[in-house]
Amino acid sequence: SKGHLPPTPDVIQTPRSGVTITQRVGLQFKTGISPADPANTSPRSKVEPALNDWLKTMLPATSDIVCVVEYFDHDADAMQEEEITVAALQLEPIDLLYLLNTGSEPAMSALDDVIHRYIINTFTPRPDAAINILYTTPVTDKITLFELTSLIDSLRALVLQSRPLNSGDVRSTLEAKKSEEDTLSLDPLRISLLVDELNAIVALPTAATSPLQTFINDITPMITAEDVDGLITDIDIFIDTLSGIFAKVGRFGLQQTGTGFLYDWQRRTFTELIKKVEGVVTRLQDRLGKYSLLIASYPAAGSDAEKYAVLQKAERLIATSSSIPLPPPDDYLDQLETIQRPAYEDQLDRLRDLLVIKTLSTLFQDIATEQVTLADFDLVGMDIEDEYKQVLVFADDIRVGAENLNKDIKQRLTNVAALLAEHATATSAKQQVQLIVDAAHKLLHEDFKLIPEFTLTATQADEWHNAMTNSGNLLRYLHTDKAIDFPVDDWLYGMARVRDKLHHLENATLLIEGMTTHNMQLQAIQLPHRQHDYWLALPYPDIVTETSKPFVIDEDKLLYTAVYA
Repeated sequence: SKGHLPPTPDVIQTPRSGVTITQRVGLQFKTGISPADPANTSPRSKVEPALNDWLKTMLPATSDIVCVVEYFDHDADAMQEEEITVAALQLEPIDLLYLLNTGSEPAMSALDDVIHRYIINTFTPRPDAAINILYTTPVTDKITLFELTSLIDSLRALVLQSRPLNSGDVRSTLEAKKSEEDTLSLDPLRISLLVDELNAIVALPTAATSPLQTFINDITPMITAEDVDGLITDIDIFIDTLSGIFAKVGRFGLQQTGTGFLYDWQRRTFTELIKKVEGVVTRLQDRLGKYSLLIASYPAAGSDAEKYAVLQKAERLIATSSSIPLPPPDDYLDQLETIQRPAYEDQLDRLRDLLVIKTLSTLFQDIATEQVTLADFDLVGMDIEDEYKQVLVFADDIRVGAENLNKDIKQRLTNVAALLAEHATATSAKQQVQLIVDAAHKLLHEDFKLIPEFTLTATQADEWHNAMTNSGNLLRYLHTDKAIDFPVDDWLYGMARVRDKLHHLENATLLIEGMTTHNMQLQAIQLPHRQHDYWLALPYPDIVTETSKPFVIDEDKLLYTAVYA
């Protein structure tokens, strides 16, 4: 009546009574996989080897996952198509989980960079060549990255948006409670291997300088001295070197390690220079054509004045200076045709040769050489002053980027060293695990998922073993009386309609069977284990077949359904 909001009513939280049925779904990975296994070739696979191992069984072989890339081949003067496999890109399945993320622009840009760099290093197209990644183009008998995205999206939702299992998730209510965190563990070797790999890039203790510091040391004096000519000589080497370093660091998922901007600047600069060369070539060709027409109109029987008028006009087309004093007309013609025209055509040929150069450094240097002689034939010339100045600006930009990356990685390594030192003295398993997780986030990225291993008590292990052994018998009523061939599948399809994670599990199951020879099989157990129990996730009988006694639910039950690696 006073226009105020009504008070929020208190609701009594009545303790739940009766029997509790808990349903839980898990993905069980292999344990004990060494991060140092040679099969783990990427930083992510070293940090999370069990997930990578499981993904290998869920995804097609990396040699069967492809994308089509087209690029312009200037030698063949035609577009070329190549099928690039994930194996050729040296990516592990776990890398695809993070890189093949259509909802994340940085992730897709990072994947684009990996593919672009592979094309550039493998097929060496000219810097200005168009490179197009045709993600949606199908490939016979292969799975394209585009086709894989639906499966990856579901696997990402299952793995990255779920919490890691612990021993409490598979403990019946009769099992004596023990702190779940006390059974968790993460091998610090996962972190040590990454530290060694990054140290090899920025600060390897046994080396005088690291590759990144060497790059900084090489380019800085030239920038300080504003030695643009020196920078031009090594510009392609600097780009390739820094690209290689960024690519290695980029495998950790760290920011500001994209290589696209390096090649983009190289492409734009090369394109501008080529356009200017093409402009001069076109202009000189046009003037040579006009010169030829004038010479063809030379009035052999005309007066000297008529002859000089034609010859002087022709000379202005192929030379920037005039013949003084004028020789006799016929000698003048002979001089133009035997000396000046061949020199002009030779200059034009050398300019045409610039159009087949494939490196920015050489193009810059050869243009500078031709600018000197071009002045004898063309008053307009080639102005590359802007591009020349931009070399120094670009060099300073990449130096700053390299220094920032060097500083950032060293700070990360310092922080990780402190975390590992704290891990060595930590007494709590929970604290040890958290320190390894924090260290991984420092070396990789904040959304990277680590999955600790956990151990079981002897009682819990026996209970789980007995429940697994009896898993088939648990479903006997559904198989025999209800004639349901695949009751766990039926349960999944129903749950997938109302549970988002199980929708992704269903989607992943169907796609895996369609794309590979593998399957993601769910197995149901029920805890605590009872000899003549029935699965409570679907209909169950009133009478126990074996004893002819009523089937009574008189205790809490945990229905644990899992995919076991």
